[in-house]
Amino acid sequence: MICKNCGTNNSDGSKFCIKCGAPLDANTGVVNNTTTDNNVSAQNVNQVNSAPVEPATPVQPVEQTQPVQQTQPVQQSTQVNTNTMNNTSTTSNLNMTFIDYFVLIYKAAIKPKTTFDKYSTRLESPKNSLLLSVINVVICLIITIITTIFTTAKNYKGEFDFSKLKNIKWPSFITQIIIGYFLVLVIIAGVNYFASLVLKKDTKFQKLLGIASVGMFPLIVFELILAPLLMKLNIYLGMIVGLVGAIYSFVIIYETYNNEFKLDGDNKYYFNLICVAVIILLIVLVYEKLLTGGLVSSYSSSSFSYGDLMDFFE
Repeated sequence: MICKNCGTNNSDGSKFCIKCGAPLDANTGVVNNTTTDNNVSAQNVNQVNSAPVEPATPVQPVEQTQPVQQTQPVQQSTQVNTNTMNNTSTTSNLNMTFIDYFVLIYKAAIKPKTTFDKYSTRLESPKNSLLLSVINVVICLIITIITTIFTTAKNYKGEFDFSKLKNIKWPSFITQIIIGYFLVLVIIAGVNYFASLVLKKDTKFQKLLGIASVGMFPLIVFELILAPLLMKLNIYLGMIVGLVGAIYSFVIIYETYNNEFKLDGDNKYYFNLICVAVIILLIVLVYEKLLTGGLVSSYSSSSFSYGDLMDFFE
């Protein structure tokens, strides 16, 4: 007899369970072994019938998704490759061809704000800024050499005597011209850079140098090319054109610097005033040293001037 309370198998005829002490009823409390075996068999059949249902549960497929985590290294590798491609793309965007430099110079003279916003990232490259300054200096040097040759060789009668060119100390002359023009760019960028550090502005010297190099081209064109030509017609017209070129270059450079430093209010005016004053002072001192140090003495005649240029074109 099996106790219905605890399921303990008791001997036939027992009135109480030997384990839990519950009374055993012959009609209701007894469970025959046959019945038990039948129930067990029925349970086994049910388990057998229900066994195929268990594989249908989604538990196993969820475990199979774990290998997806193993693809993380692949994702990391893909991310590394993507970053590498982005870095390569950024580097390629910084690269400029020789034609690109002159396109930048031309566009900056026509649409300064739009051009500098477009080429802002490229101007942060030391290579691009240095090459722009080299192009600036080389163009100034060529114009200055040509002007010096003709103003020195031309006499008061309007005739040319190129034998006078032998008196020019060309190595010293060219060296001082290169140093002079390059120092102007360095002084403009350097003064503004140190001033920006005082104001705790995040900027780069090479970018300021590139802006100065590009912004100086209107001055080069108007002052060194157009002004001497127009002086043939009228000296005042030539002077005005040269002055316009200087003002335009000043506006381009300092408006771009102001956008770079994000200055506003009264600080903008004080900043520009101090920088311009220091730049003019340094340029005057540098050129005084260059001129008294050998530029004037590098050739027998005096240094060329607007008067010489005017005489040349007359």
